[in-house]
Amino acid sequence: MPDISFIIPLFNHLKETRAMLHSLLGSLPKDLDYEILLVDDFSTDGTRDWLATLKHSRVRVILNAVNLGYAKSNNLAAQQAHGSLIGLLNNDLLFESGWLEPMRMILEHPALRAGIVGNVQYRVADGGLDHAGIDLNCKGRFEHIQTLDEGGSNYQRVLAVTGACLLMHKADFLRFSGFGEGYFNGGEDVDLCFKMREAGKRIYVATASRIRHHVSLSRGDNTLQNERNSRRLFTLWRDQIKQALVNQWLNALRKGEDTYRQWIDGEFTESFLRTPQTVAWMMAETMIVRQERYWSKHLDDMQSDSNVPFKYSVSGLRFEAESQAHRFKKSFCVVIEGLNCIDNFFVCGRIANGYSPGEWGLSISVNGLQRKTMSLDNRHVNAGIADPVILPNIANKFEIEVEYLGRMNNSVRESGQDVLLVSHLVVDGCLASL
Repeated sequence: MPDISFIIPLFNHLKETRAMLHSLLGSLPKDLDYEILLVDDFSTDGTRDWLATLKHSRVRVILNAVNLGYAKSNNLAAQQAHGSLIGLLNNDLLFESGWLEPMRMILEHPALRAGIVGNVQYRVADGGLDHAGIDLNCKGRFEHIQTLDEGGSNYQRVLAVTGACLLMHKADFLRFSGFGEGYFNGGEDVDLCFKMREAGKRIYVATASRIRHHVSLSRGDNTLQNERNSRRLFTLWRDQIKQALVNQWLNALRKGEDTYRQWIDGEFTESFLRTPQTVAWMMAETMIVRQERYWSKHLDDMQSDSNVPFKYSVSGLRFEAESQAHRFKKSFCVVIEGLNCIDNFFVCGRIANGYSPGEWGLSISVNGLQRKTMSLDNRHVNAGIADPVILPNIANKFEIEVEYLGRMNNSVRESGQDVLLVSHLVVDGCLASL
């Protein structure tokens, strides 16, 4: 029996497939006992004709009668694989000598408790680093790690790795019935990594193993399907994903304002930042709820919170018939009930006569947690905050205040009294009349 079975699903792209196989055969150690399973998923570009002519003692061909998709093709081949290890590969890779050994060393190191080992991948097109593992960003989106510590260890522990090139024990793959077939050409690899992590094993990238990758050549670009795959991942692994997000937010908070502010509009208040664990937990839940709402809107066509204008109350404004707008002394407050999240909150109006644009700023505070201050540089005002931190299913409080940014000494003007004439609010794209 061979030591390793390499499983490579094919769907068209014959030129890249031939180059991949040639580089793979030329890169493997001479003393390695292996087999290669080429699984053609009903290609239509001449791949099958080429496979019929392929004669190699270590290569076996499996021909699917219909297009089964990535997950089923891999699962089918794994059932027929003879090796105790399986290497899952894409047909758009290019290999050089030395790529396999670092991966195998980590997988078989007993102290590391490795379940899946991936590697470092560079784009064929421009040579740039494309993959050194998979992680979540602070907004809850899976993305490839594209930085590498050149002076570090020969392995790096990560949340997940891409299925484009990974090594694992066949018994582990079959233990979990392989890739989840509820996904379609995306998400299967991350799901498998979560299964392995739940079983107590770890996911690594072998930093000394480096290959080149054409990057999603076979998959193509299907944004809607990618979102369906992501929603399935979040549904199945919500608690684990939330914990990973909490860790990401804690890391961002530790690195300081310049790091965490790239993920929010404005800044957190000082009182909120005194409890970083609370901040991290709340932001993790907020990001997941936003994702779930996005999927409901775009995959199910469910327009949640479409009645926002009927759920708010305003205090601190007074209507002025002459200007047909609302004035306030220095601040006013909007309370919105029954929300899970909203995309934006905007204050619209104009600067009153006698006051100059550029001398005043508008500050919006959300629940005393998040704050954003903007300079009112134009007479017509359309200022707001995107993705405010919402507390689900309770009253959410937005406090709006005008601040003087110039150098005049007039105490009335410095107070911000009656500077801004408010015509309306926009909450989550809905006009809120006052």
